[in-house]
Amino acid sequence: MEDRIHTNKELADIIALGLDRTSLSAWPLVTPPVCAAELENLRSDEQADAKEIADFAGTRRGIRTTWGFVTATMDDDDLKSLKIHIESDPWFADSNSNSGIYLSDIVQVDLERAIEADLEALSAAGAEWTDIGSVYVAGELYILDGASLSRIAASLASVFRRIDIAALISRAKDGVANAGK
Repeated sequence: MEDRIHTNKELADIIALGLDRTSLSAWPLVTPPVCAAELENLRSDEQADAKEIADFAGTRRGIRTTWGFVTATMDDDDLKSLKIHIESDPWFADSNSNSGIYLSDIVQVDLERAIEADLEALSAAGAEWTDIGSVYVAGELYILDGASLSRIAASLASVFRRIDIAALISRAKDGVANAGK
């Protein structure tokens, strides 16, 4: 499979093919964006090893879309997690304080609400949704031992067929812009 921008339908079709080792090996290698500050913090962490740094900032199997990436993290050829990355993650500062929020944080909350019913099915299949709080990441599914990859693939494909992630991101940006007025 070539590394190119895929539509949501194409993304859903690719995921529906499966999330097993053979299916994922056909996904191209991609390098999604990472936050330089997060990478530097990881590098300076005495507990982090080279593999953790590479897992955070290196290439991985993934599908590119107009709005970002879906990537797979493997361990010993088994799927460990799927991440939903957004392409651009601006910081929106609160003019009344020294605080703010990344777009990915807003998108994560909105996406979680949009797929709330799907999260139960994904959890039953062995995929646990989590907010890892990382810049550019709008959500992650941890794959538990013994998970049903075929059920996870079917549920996740359904999500990407129904949910327009680009529109969700656009609404999140508009909401922040309008809140500042």
